[in-house]
Amino acid sequence: MSTGAGKNEVPCSHTPAEYSLKSGPDNDMFSKTGRGNDMDTDSLEILRQKLAEFARQRDWDQFHSPKNLSMALIAEAAELVEHFQWLTEDASNNLAAGKKHEVGLELADILIFLVRIADRLGIDLIQAAEEKVTINETRYPAERVRGQAKRAEEYDK
Repeated sequence: MSTGAGKNEVPCSHTPAEYSLKSGPDNDMFSKTGRGNDMDTDSLEILRQKLAEFARQRDWDQFHSPKNLSMALIAEAAELVEHFQWLTEDASNNLAAGKKHEVGLELADILIFLVRIADRLGIDLIQAAEEKVTINETRYPAERVRGQAKRAEEYDK
C-alpha cells in the first residue's frame, strides 16, 4: 500500500484478522491462527465483514465506490509488479524473506480492495471464480493446451 497521504487516498489494513504474519526465512507469509478446525467457517465472508466494518467505523464507504476501489486495486497491483520488475524467472521464484513479506503485504492490499469491490457490487467472489474456472475448462481443455501458453483464439490457428 502506498504511504502517501493524497487527498483521496484511503488507507486500509494490511493483514486480515484471521491471519498473523510469521517471520523467518523458512516460513510461509500467512499462518492461520485462532480458527481451530472449523471447516464450515467462510474465511472470505469473515474478511468481507471485517473490511466492511473497518470502512464503516471510519465513514469511508463514501469513498469506496466500485470506481475508486478498482483504481486503488490497480495501483496496488502495480506496486506488486514493482517487486518483480527486472528479476529473472529464477529470482522471482526464490524471494528473500524480507522481499517475500513485502510481496505478501501487496497481495493483501489487492485482496482487500478486491473483496471491497465485490462487497459494494454484491458479487459472490467464490461463485464468480467457480463460474470462471468452468468457462476456462471449456476454453482451454487440458488435452488441447497442455504445455502451451496462448490466448484462447490462438489455439484455433
